[in-house]
Amino acid sequence: MNLLLFTFIGLFANLFVEGRLGLNVDYSVFRHSERESYLEIFYSLQKSKFLYEFKNGRYNISAYLRLDVINIEKDSTLIRKGWKVETSFEDTSKVAGEDIVDVLRFYVPSGKYRIIMRALDLHNTQNYDSVSFDVNVPVFDSKDKLMISSLEFCYSISKSTDTTDVFYKNSYRVVPNPTALYGLNVPVLYYYFELYNVLSGVKGEQFHINISVLDNNQNKVPDIRERKFVRNKVYNSVVEVGTVNVNMLPTGIYYLDVVISEVDGSILAENRRKFFIYNPSVAPRIDTSSITAELLGIDEKSLDDEFSKAVYISTQEEASIYSQLKGVDAKRRFLGAFWARRGGVEFRKKYLERVEQANVKFATRLTPGWRTDRGRVYIIYGPPDEVERYPYSENMKPYEIWHYYNLQGGVIFVFGDRTGFGSYELLHSTLVGEIKNEEWMYLLMQR
Repeated sequence: MNLLLFTFIGLFANLFVEGRLGLNVDYSVFRHSERESYLEIFYSLQKSKFLYEFKNGRYNISAYLRLDVINIEKDSTLIRKGWKVETSFEDTSKVAGEDIVDVLRFYVPSGKYRIIMRALDLHNTQNYDSVSFDVNVPVFDSKDKLMISSLEFCYSISKSTDTTDVFYKNSYRVVPNPTALYGLNVPVLYYYFELYNVLSGVKGEQFHINISVLDNNQNKVPDIRERKFVRNKVYNSVVEVGTVNVNMLPTGIYYLDVVISEVDGSILAENRRKFFIYNPSVAPRIDTSSITAELLGIDEKSLDDEFSKAVYISTQEEASIYSQLKGVDAKRRFLGAFWARRGGVEFRKKYLERVEQANVKFATRLTPGWRTDRGRVYIIYGPPDEVERYPYSENMKPYEIWHYYNLQGGVIFVFGDRTGFGSYELLHSTLVGEIKNEEWMYLLMQR
């Protein structure tokens, strides 16, 4: 590895910011042995996000990636891997919407792990991305119980005999979809999963597989017919692949639900996994007409700014979908459905009013008010019922205690100015889901 790549690796330590390369990472876990599982980590990068280098009549993309798999319980690194990805093409007009897709495979013991992947554009080192999430890896060690692997969502699955192909798996070419996003341009969801201990775990000579699609409220979607299969008990391990046509589903969050049962209906195993639909041409099941009228005349830059300020109420999946939208019309339709799902015109008006109020009340020299900790709490929970303000003292740095009497029976938020420059950060709260530190006063003591 040359000095340049060592420099990039050092730079990666500071790359936990909003990404620009469209890096998506997902995983699946399958059985390997009684002590280890087979962990697959697959990722994609959006070609159009890279800086192209034109050379020898072709446009070239070059990226450096690094993967760290950390054992959380032992606080140790299990896997550390770095590699380059390069590709080229003759015409940039066909690159929009295309992804680089790859898969990595490892044998790992059971445990809780943190997966961190980073990507850097080698033609523009200011262009980078990172993804981090936690994974529980089980071991499929039960011998008398039917067990099911992860559900893997894919772009395509086809029969194959090419064992040298990186996507080859159990006589199939399985191209994973790390985004789990379907609908526009990807109308068919392909799925893959494995069953283990069939001979000992199924009592009868046959078993049933039921596959259905659920909406975000965990109700079966009537537009997608539930699929039911009967399988004979022949092999101890079984591979199942299939498709679901999702081109008529409206934009939203859905789940693929798989249930394995005996012939008498008793459940043997089940698994469920989330996926996302973006179908701008399919009318949502909620009325968006009034909110869409509110958005008419707003330009694309302003729509982007509005959605960025909705970060406190948007999901990671919605942010991923929005980042891939092209054009003002698509973004306007998306935001129309986004606000409609949360209460429509009045909700949007109140939320954006709180954003502006936060900008007035809490802005610092470097940070707009809505991006501060006090701004976030103000926007999400509204104005506090009471504020206790404590300025500088001989022993303590400035702090505030906000009281909300009607929130979860009464809660507080403690903000402290640890730097002395008016930048109050949240140190402690009694609200469930917020940061909790009963010893917050020690952080403000003058030293």
